[in-house]
Amino acid sequence: MDSAAGAAPVFPDPPARAVEPGVRADDWATDWAVPWSDLMMTMFVLFAALFAAGLTRGEGPRSPGAVEQVAQPRPTPSLEPLTRIDVLERSREAVREARMEEVDVVLTRDNAVRVSVRGPLFFDLGSDALRPEAQAFLRRLAEIIRATPYRVQVIGHTDDYPTRGGRFPTNWELSVLRATRVARFLIEEGGVEPARFTVMGRASYDPVVPNLSDRHRALNRRVDILITRERFVPEAGT
Repeated sequence: MDSAAGAAPVFPDPPARAVEPGVRADDWATDWAVPWSDLMMTMFVLFAALFAAGLTRGEGPRSPGAVEQVAQPRPTPSLEPLTRIDVLERSREAVREARMEEVDVVLTRDNAVRVSVRGPLFFDLGSDALRPEAQAFLRRLAEIIRATPYRVQVIGHTDDYPTRGGRFPTNWELSVLRATRVARFLIEEGGVEPARFTVMGRASYDPVVPNLSDRHRALNRRVDILITRERFVPEAGT
């Protein structure tokens, strides 16, 4: 008994596991793989079915962490084109009502409405006195201008004949004074704000056709009234 003192304790071996006939003992270490693979296959089939259903609804796959887009409110449609068309058509209507044949109303490239009055309709040859028959048309045009928020340009033009002294040393003075007469009538008789106007003269340097005949020169003697797309903002205190 004393010789056995200090020896390491000896434990009995665990009971042997029963092994089915034809099955090796080490197969028990991997017998979990079969049900696990069946479970993975089932999950794969389920995922594939959900993926196909999403494509059918047009949703498509979503990447992890993707943020769903929030519908933005639609912008309010601009009424600017409607205003422009109204000014253009109303100006043409004013021409028809006045039965004025020597007037063109067009839309320029920068979306201004240009009313071009040609020939002796506004003025006699070499004169800056506004003819009476033009006044009814200008009053009607002033109503249209007052209904808009835009600035107005009045531009006078002449032909290439030189002036013969008197009040107009050159065609520059004549073209500017004709534009001034039209602007003053629109202001004083038509009630349009003076600050909305820009008045200028181009003399004979902006012809619509070459000055090769009396007929062409009559076309070049004109006054252009442009209702621009620049909004007029009154200054404080005006």
